[in-house]
Amino acid sequence: MYKKILKNFLKENFLYSISFFLSAGIILFYFYVSKDLTDFFYPLILVFSIYIIFMVIQWFKYYRFNINLTRGIEKEYYDLEAATPEQKMVQEVMFKTHKEYEKEISKIEYKNSDIKYFVSQGVHNMKTPVSVINLIIQREKDNIDKEIIKNIEEENYKIKNGLEQVLNVIRLDEFSRDYEPEVVDLVSLIKSVINSRKNQFIYGNVFPKLQFNMEEALVLTDKKWSGFIIDQVVSNSIKYSKRDTKSYVYFNIIQENEKTHMIIKDEGVGIPEYDLSRVFEPFFTGENGRQFENSTGIGLYMCKKIADNLGHEISIKSELNKGTSVKITYISKVNL
Repeated sequence: MYKKILKNFLKENFLYSISFFLSAGIILFYFYVSKDLTDFFYPLILVFSIYIIFMVIQWFKYYRFNINLTRGIEKEYYDLEAATPEQKMVQEVMFKTHKEYEKEISKIEYKNSDIKYFVSQGVHNMKTPVSVINLIIQREKDNIDKEIIKNIEEENYKIKNGLEQVLNVIRLDEFSRDYEPEVVDLVSLIKSVINSRKNQFIYGNVFPKLQFNMEEALVLTDKKWSGFIIDQVVSNSIKYSKRDTKSYVYFNIIQENEKTHMIIKDEGVGIPEYDLSRVFEPFFTGENGRQFENSTGIGLYMCKKIADNLGHEISIKSELNKGTSVKITYISKVNL
């Protein structure tokens, strides 16, 4: 940083230095030609001394302004300590522009908060009829054809899940307020998610399979948000399973000192290699999105966003027509 400022200073004053020494050189050459050596060395020392003093003063002005300018990139509040008219003008323009941007940002944030509020209220209002439909299903399931009940339940669950997803997208912007780090048992969390998705497993002809023998695996995370990540991965595993045959979703937990890895692997349609690098982008559905109409491109984006906020790592491996494997890495409780 300091070398860059010095380099820029020398560049800015290069022409001045050249013209200064050129003028001084002409005057000194005159004295040299006159053969008066005493008169030659005296003005040489005087000219050089004036130049050094001038450049030192210029350097301090330049350095103070530019070092504060450089630090201002990293900090919101800063004082440029402008010394020259040019620097003061730059400072005035920057501060004025900064204030204008702050005003615009405040307007956008205020507008977004209103939109979020109305969307949130709308979603909550829509959840009421979903609950009513579920109650009607429970009441009338013995009087209506089971296949019809099954279809209504499945579609009603999709609506409920979609509404919850919208609410979670809204909550992401205020993640710090809704984040409670605690020691969580991954084994219990996985079983809880599987149990909540039991109807979807049955309807999709997909069966969960635990590949670990441990009774508990303690990690530091937020139970609700971590549960959302697992639930979303499981939902995708069911959604993209092969409908014409029985398939499995495998759950495994691997503990490595300070890290605990949870791996969820399915036997679904898989993801094309050219789509893998973009699966965490918002609204990206890729090749599978053209084959499965319920694809939104939001689920994995939210998983990545939440995992980053929680300090977890999430990665995906997939092979077309063979399945997909999702690995989530947590901090183990033993090192807390």
